[in-house]
Amino acid sequence: MTAEVGPSVPVKELSAADLAEVAKRRWACAAPATWNRQVATIGSFAAFARARGWWGDGLWPVPAPGAPRPHPGHPDR
Repeated sequence: MTAEVGPSVPVKELSAADLAEVAKRRWACAAPATWNRQVATIGSFAAFARARGWWGDGLWPVPAPGAPRPHPGHPDR
C-alpha cells in the first residue's frame, strides 16, 4: 500500500476510492482466489484501523463471509 500511495500519506487521509484503486491496479489481472485474498486483507486492515479510531465508519465496506467480491479482471466470477 505504501508503494502505491506513498509513505507520507496518513491512514486518515485514505479513502475507500484510494483503496479500491490500489486493489484494481495491483490485482486486476490476478486469479480470483488471489483477488479475494487481497481484498479480504484490505478489509481486515480497514476494520483494524476503524477499531483504533484511525478511520471513520464505512470507508471500506467489508463483505459478509462467503459473499462474492467483484473482480475487475474477471467480471463473470
